[in-house]
Amino acid sequence: MIHVSRRLCIAGLLALLALSALVVIRLGGCESWSPSSIEESKKRAEPIIAALEAYYTAHGQFPKTLQDLVPEHIDELPQPAAGTGQWHYASREGSFSLSFGCGKHHYPNCTFSWKSTWLLDH
Repeated sequence: MIHVSRRLCIAGLLALLALSALVVIRLGGCESWSPSSIEESKKRAEPIIAALEAYYTAHGQFPKTLQDLVPEHIDELPQPAAGTGQWHYASREGSFSLSFGCGKHHYPNCTFSWKSTWLLDH
């Protein structure tokens, strides 16, 4: 009888671990996606946006990557508090977008477009 209980306990523990792994995979970095972490991420983006504008003033175009801002226009790139903790940046002629988000396809996300405002997509 003890062996059966032990096997059931081990099976239950393995099932719990498997379920936990599925939850982590499903969330894909979204465990930090909350109104307060989104607002904190927007604050952390402010010096990056200012550095992008300074780069544009100095070079007449936006940089190809955010890393091109360091160290001339910003000492370091703060990471977003929400989602995966990574910025997604794209530059186009005379414009840029800066976003942070969750999951494999960066969804949900929050995007800032130059001369616009933040757009939350979920």
